[in-house]
Amino acid sequence: MGMTVYSAHIYVTSGKEKAYFELAFENEAEPELVVKDSLIQEFIAPESRRKLISDAFDSNLLWEDDEPHTLIDEISDQEWDDDSVSEEFDSFCENVQGMESIDYVLFAVDSDQKNWRNYSTYWYDAKAVDFRRNKLVTIEWRGKTVATIDSYPDPFNEKVAKKIVKAMEENTIAQIDTGDFKPGSSLGGKVTEKELGTANQPNKNSAEVGSPQAGTQDSEEAAQIERIYSLVKTVDEIDFTNKAFVFDRLDYELVDGEYCGPDSPNNPIVKRVIDRGGLMRKAVSGKTDYLVLNNYAAMSGMGKKCKDALAQIDKGKNIMIITLDNLMHILG
Repeated sequence: MGMTVYSAHIYVTSGKEKAYFELAFENEAEPELVVKDSLIQEFIAPESRRKLISDAFDSNLLWEDDEPHTLIDEISDQEWDDDSVSEEFDSFCENVQGMESIDYVLFAVDSDQKNWRNYSTYWYDAKAVDFRRNKLVTIEWRGKTVATIDSYPDPFNEKVAKKIVKAMEENTIAQIDTGDFKPGSSLGGKVTEKELGTANQPNKNSAEVGSPQAGTQDSEEAAQIERIYSLVKTVDEIDFTNKAFVFDRLDYELVDGEYCGPDSPNNPIVKRVIDRGGLMRKAVSGKTDYLVLNNYAAMSGMGKKCKDALAQIDKGKNIMIITLDNLMHILG
């Protein structure tokens, strides 16, 4: 029996920004994917992303105390032979930490097993967090057993990661190829989806994906987003004096050791509006003048602030809905 090589892969996207990293584990160590539902909230804080990425993999080599063997542990073990691996990971993490609104984070593990007959078995497992739709997608790809090691490509690489993300963007992930290799009596490949909480607040909907209740909620949310954006106006100037602004889904910013979100007067964007004479409000009311949408955030247009704005507009209140892009252009 030849050596089985297991590799870990990470792919992160934010708008047009993309970052990819992969690492082959040594000594036939097989990393298991450990992606928690809470990652969609915890990933908001840039300084947490490095550890979250590392902890998503656990090869658990230290059996005597059951401590996890994470991606960073594996990199440390390989540094004595090749310190460029650590440098590449540091550069990758630096890119990811600099991203503002995360769209997708994908983790994958694949296998290239070469046995004594020179046959190879290829497979991969992937977990992808969709920050736009607040979902965790799990893909089990079961490829083929082939006669020569050169007759079938490695199952996972950056190209495959991009293909998965594209399918998620187009909402066609359920149709993705899952391979056809079925070892023994075990199941072949499959794709499953799971609802997560949003990045700003827990998801209170407990309906399972695919249930009538979940489908109804999805339709209502889609209709709300569509209506919100149909009411968006582009303005050339704003008289900020005593105008009440409500901010939806601003990125959290670290200010003096504290993370400041859309409801904090210390958030740098909110502060600029206040400095111009504007007023920051945490909730939409009949006295709201401007609702500012972060058009780069996951599921912008969804949530209570937008729902309340539509209710006030239906009552005849004059609430101007603008995008963060528009506001920043005015602020210079």
